[in-house]
Amino acid sequence: KVFLPKEVDTLKAEKILRRYGAAIEGNFVQWMGAAVVSARSVQGRFAAEENLYVEMKEDHPGMLRSFLKDAKAEPSKEDYGEVFEEVDKIRRIVSEMSGLKSLTLMAVLENTSGVFIPFLEELAKKLNSNNLVYTKKHGEADVEHANQFVWAVEYEMKHYLNPKKEIDEVIKSSLSLLQKIFIF
Repeated sequence: KVFLPKEVDTLKAEKILRRYGAAIEGNFVQWMGAAVVSARSVQGRFAAEENLYVEMKEDHPGMLRSFLKDAKAEPSKEDYGEVFEEVDKIRRIVSEMSGLKSLTLMAVLENTSGVFIPFLEELAKKLNSNNLVYTKKHGEADVEHANQFVWAVEYEMKHYLNPKKEIDEVIKSSLSLLQKIFIF
């Protein structure tokens, strides 16, 4: 819980939800798709394909939009601008089409979601939202997804000469994105 603020009033709660939506809604499925097509290992491809299937079949972007709409926290142009630099760094990393980097990104986001998804739910409740399908669904599935991506990264590493350097770059950029969403 290191990157989450301790005290959040309703204005900050709304702002955090809007930033999260601006960063994740239109990007996460694309980032996951890059992991599918760039994974070199069978295990990496399997983990990414299975998770992408669930994201698309259950319409997670639509689920997120409904969650934000009910909390009256849909992203504004300003919110997209505030997270642009960090999102752009992630997009550039993903565009390298490195299976290791894309799988590491998924591993970081899925592993940290165990902390920030319950926090997002608390914020939505603070804003009198009753639509918690997004947070309930992710609270249930993300532990399994997180474990799958850690497993996939372990196998994917075997296909790269300097995996630690690539992994460290992605972890740094991923945590920077999360800090931009949650910290003021």
